[in-house]
Amino acid sequence: MTMSKYVRQRGSKTLKNGDIMMNYHCCRSGTYKLKGKGVKNLKSQGSAKIGISCPAIIKVRQSTGNVVVQYFPNHKNQENQLEHLRLSGSVIGQLLLDIREEITVDSGRKMLIEKKDIHNIKRDFNINGYIERHEVDAGQSGNDYGLKDEDFVLIIMTDFQKEMITKYGKDKICIDGTHGLNSYDFNLYSVLVVDEHKNGIPVAFCFSNKSSEDVFRIYFSAIKNAVGIIETTTFMTGDAPAFYNAWSYVMGTVKNVLLCAWHVTGNWHQNLNKIKNPEKRKIVNKALKAVKEELCLETFSKLMKQFIQELLNDSDTCEFGKYFQQNYDKRPEKWAYCYRKGLGINTNMYLESLHKKIKYHYFEGKYVKRLDIAIDGLLKLVRELIFQRLIKITKRSISSDKLLKIVNSHILGLEIQSNKIEKLADNEWKIESNHSNYIICKKEEECHRLCNIKCTACKICIHSYTCSCVDNLIRGNICKHIHKVAKMFLNDTHNEELQEIYVNQNDILKETFDVLPCSSKSANNDGNESKKKNGKHSCSY
Repeated sequence: MTMSKYVRQRGSKTLKNGDIMMNYHCCRSGTYKLKGKGVKNLKSQGSAKIGISCPAIIKVRQSTGNVVVQYFPNHKNQENQLEHLRLSGSVIGQLLLDIREEITVDSGRKMLIEKKDIHNIKRDFNINGYIERHEVDAGQSGNDYGLKDEDFVLIIMTDFQKEMITKYGKDKICIDGTHGLNSYDFNLYSVLVVDEHKNGIPVAFCFSNKSSEDVFRIYFSAIKNAVGIIETTTFMTGDAPAFYNAWSYVMGTVKNVLLCAWHVTGNWHQNLNKIKNPEKRKIVNKALKAVKEELCLETFSKLMKQFIQELLNDSDTCEFGKYFQQNYDKRPEKWAYCYRKGLGINTNMYLESLHKKIKYHYFEGKYVKRLDIAIDGLLKLVRELIFQRLIKITKRSISSDKLLKIVNSHILGLEIQSNKIEKLADNEWKIESNHSNYIICKKEEECHRLCNIKCTACKICIHSYTCSCVDNLIRGNICKHIHKVAKMFLNDTHNEELQEIYVNQNDILKETFDVLPCSSKSANNDGNESKKKNGKHSCSY
């Protein structure tokens, strides 16, 4: 089967005897001709044109009641470049329906076809939902949950989601809600876990017209009935006590209960308007960031006490000081960085990303007038996550943004001067910085996991080292300090257990910067160092 496409470059030609001649040339033949005004750049993969004439051609001669076709299949020494191959209409139209819905254990490579190959032509065809809709499917059920007749609660959990929460729910549980997705004004609540690839996976959905603790108890009780008690280490949500109150009632207490850093910062910015003086508002905002990001518990306690006292003693900041003291002074363990060291989560970005994907991809940014269509969209999302996970596991790939973070951190690490590094012990180093001193420790045990998040140049994975900087300790990234230490002091034999990725590091750099916007490089630099002067080696990290 050929993937070549042939096009007519000019009209037909009529011969003297009345026969009609038509020539169909290879679509990659010739050179690219700029169309329009040149405002839009050429796509990053380049033009499909090969720059010269391709000898592959189909010649058609049509006479009365007869058609003669001559086919010359040989192309001009061009390889099958995947980025320029075209999918036929039959492949496009049946990709999801015929392959993914009828997938079996013996399907092999077919299950790894990715949806991105057909996303751009989605508007040209229609995919039928795989839920059979019945005209009469309503039934009566007893109300054993204390709900009113006008209350609505619908909880969804697939077999795949059961498996994921059982496997990954012991580490982290994230929960949040979103509204405005359907004309019924139902809220959608999602429970999410984080897998070994640091990807968020929704493990249960709940539609409801209420946002009370009673509804969340019903929600979590349904999860408990399906998979049993989930004893998680970390529970993250927005600043809504009903979520954790219901979870602890059903599943038991959690050691680390965290507020999403974005929610906390958003609440602070909203209430900073209580400070009328713009200059003082900026000073307080900067101080809030310093207090929040302080990693030393002892230093944090001193800063917190001093900060609140200064707010209350100033008439311009007194009102905000009362708000801050009332809402955050008694529960720093929920929002301060010094209480979430090593937990590997700081924001509910997984849920934010999930809800955006649901709204703009599966619901196409519109209100869904029918609830069954919304449910169908969620089930399609879960089905798509199954195949994305299969692809990642089979190809041992990580997302491009995670790869970019690793590459950027490696480059920044090489820029650190060697004289700034001091070896404190066999597996411990200190790096001096303009803002603080950072302690890097190599873990005693070797990592025997099949880690995808690794730096092949340094021969380390995410589990090889720890660093006292925010980028590693809070965000869970391989920071630039770890890259520097690993490159200088790590013996290659220490990491023989790590599986090699068969890609040259230079190719990784090139492919990453070819595909991804270079502007995101600066974001990594901002997150690698904590801009404060109190993170000294005297603190216990």
